[in-house]
Amino acid sequence: EGHLRIFAMVRVGTRCWVVSQSGLYVHDPQTDRFVSVVRAKDRLYFRATAAVAGTDAVWFGGDGGTVSRLDRKTGRLELMGVIPGRKVSAVALDKNGRVLVATGYTRVALPFSMRSVLRLPAADALAFDGKAWLTVRDEVRPAPMPFRCGYQGDNMNRVKHQLNYLVRDGKRLSFLQGVFRPKVLCEDPVDGKLWLATWAGAVSIPLPRPAADAPEAR
Repeated sequence: EGHLRIFAMVRVGTRCWVVSQSGLYVHDPQTDRFVSVVRAKDRLYFRATAAVAGTDAVWFGGDGGTVSRLDRKTGRLELMGVIPGRKVSAVALDKNGRVLVATGYTRVALPFSMRSVLRLPAADALAFDGKAWLTVRDEVRPAPMPFRCGYQGDNMNRVKHQLNYLVRDGKRLSFLQGVFRPKVLCEDPVDGKLWLATWAGAVSIPLPRPAADAPEAR
């Protein structure tokens, strides 16, 4: 209790890199200490809960009501706004290119440093037409997702590490190393990627191709 939670630990060459609630650290073998590389202003506990890939950008929703846009050209991730007292449950694009966001109630509190972020309407569904956010009655339907991360079987409590298996149509494709509690968000056919939520954000991996001899998930 009282210690910062570690989200990921990866060894690269002779160095160990750690991502925690307070930022990014690397181990210095000469001093046997972890050195801060990126210091987070706030604890990184907002989890990506939904995403959709468009032509120009990838949109993410979070469990703290955050809505962010990743621009494909610049690579910049911009926080577009926050829906107070809500978590994002789904993100989709309609036939007119609008971004649709579905929400639900939550008790997650935003940090004080985000007090100046644009507040979006606290509604069950929102739409963004490129200029303004509006409350809508549209049903937000994400695209069907054949991929998932998980484990099926009777011994789930004894093999929790198998939650990191990437599965498609009941067959294991690969093991996701270096991420904590991964969850599939969306396919990105533009860049050929698969976006995953982790405990502290989101990552992308090359879009897997199903193998004919892939083992069935158990």
